[in-house]
Amino acid sequence: MAQKKHPETSLTQAGFSDAQDILDHAPIGVFTSTPEGRYISANPALARMYGYESPEELIESITDIGTQVYADPEDRKEFIRLLEEHGEVTNHESRFRSKDGTVFWVSRNARVVEDKDGLIVAYQGFTTYITERKRVEEALGLERERFFLLLETFPGFIYLQSPDYSVRYANKYFIEHFGNPKGRLCYEVMWGRTAPCETCPTFKVFDMNMPQVWEWLQAPDGKSYAIHVYPFIDSDGSKLVLEVGIDITDRKQAEDGQQALDLLAAQDFDVILMDVQMPLINGVEATKAIRESASLGDKKDIPIIALTAYAMTGDKEKFLGDGMDDYLAKPVKMEDLAKVLERVVGTKQE
Repeated sequence: MAQKKHPETSLTQAGFSDAQDILDHAPIGVFTSTPEGRYISANPALARMYGYESPEELIESITDIGTQVYADPEDRKEFIRLLEEHGEVTNHESRFRSKDGTVFWVSRNARVVEDKDGLIVAYQGFTTYITERKRVEEALGLERERFFLLLETFPGFIYLQSPDYSVRYANKYFIEHFGNPKGRLCYEVMWGRTAPCETCPTFKVFDMNMPQVWEWLQAPDGKSYAIHVYPFIDSDGSKLVLEVGIDITDRKQAEDGQQALDLLAAQDFDVILMDVQMPLINGVEATKAIRESASLGDKKDIPIIALTAYAMTGDKEKFLGDGMDDYLAKPVKMEDLAKVLERVVGTKQE
């Protein structure tokens, strides 16, 4: 009949020691070292990490941890300084060098060991191999740099807005065209207002949690934008919106210019009063489009009178050189308009 044995008796007979077995099979390095730079003890995982066949070989071979183990000896000095100042160190990252010279990354947690008189006699701790993690972090860092470079060189504005109207991020274009939003609210930066806008399409995204698209004509910087706004969750879980503004000024000017040509082609007019400072396509550009049109026929010679809010020396010559027939300064007086119309229309009829 087989005799039952007490579990502790069986483990002892099998040569099992809790502490030693855990150290020998631990997946991370375990060490005890001296302030002078030698290892007193090391487990197999630490030996393998350093490229040695056994803990005994590691202990015998390494006589100066600072110069033989650390890729930069200054890191060892900093590690010791932190240990002696705080009594322990957690997650201290350093580059180590293995037996064959290969450099790798480790993270260390350690504590000081003192004698009965309070003198530090050793350091004990754990060493974790983190080279792969550091490679991933480096790759992510490079991707993040490339991403932010893309944002900073984007030919339009990009910004992140929070529900409290603060701007979490704004790219270079935004800052150059609307000002630095740091410490300011979106309506202060973009509109110079002291209170939120009564109707704000951007804030619909917070309520609906759906992308919104619209056109912003004649923004404060004088340009027109196609606005795309998306719900955005930040890394800390906070709810934001990402707004992207694409400059469509040239496209809108072209569209408005074509509309003007189409209207002139479809209807008959005696004269055009051309506002030099129209929001999108300015009067000079519109006049040029009419004069150079291949589809208007004789209509391209229609009398064009420039309307301008300023009257400066040389204006008349400039506008005439741009293809206009005359000009009037605003506000326009009826008697002045009548004189110019008589002069211009009469000249064309002759």
